[in-house]
Amino acid sequence: MQAEALTEFLRSGIALTRALDLRVESCDGGRVRIRAPLAPNLNHHGTAFGGSLAALAVVGGWAAVHVGLVDAGIDADLVVRSSSLDYRRALRSDLIVEATIPAAAWSVFRATLEAGERARISVESSVSEAGQPPALVAQATYVALPSGLQA
Repeated sequence: MQAEALTEFLRSGIALTRALDLRVESCDGGRVRIRAPLAPNLNHHGTAFGGSLAALAVVGGWAAVHVGLVDAGIDADLVVRSSSLDYRRALRSDLIVEATIPAAAWSVFRATLEAGERARISVESSVSEAGQPPALVAQATYVALPSGLQA
């Protein structure tokens, strides 16, 4: 899947992503990089709103798993199950989200889905400013149901 196609998919399917004004910069090899401008994500302190950071982190992890499923030709319904967030500092410029699927976990996740079963995978994502350490680190678990499997 190409970055432009993923941006359009997210913006057309998840309304909040339009408000965040996110753009996918790259998506390949189990890794997604997303950028969002600061302006639509500001809080009353003039820094990035924590809710925007949380949403971007969870969407980033979800997008990484979604791309993996699409690239593998696996038709499944994907949802977030849980997340934990570690806010480390304020952000004052464009927001950069990075999420990477752990290779070992992906193998198990994929095999479980291909066996026709519900699968879970945990993905870490971060939100930062260019050239800076993460301001937010998130750990989220995503669940996929193969098409046709009832919840």
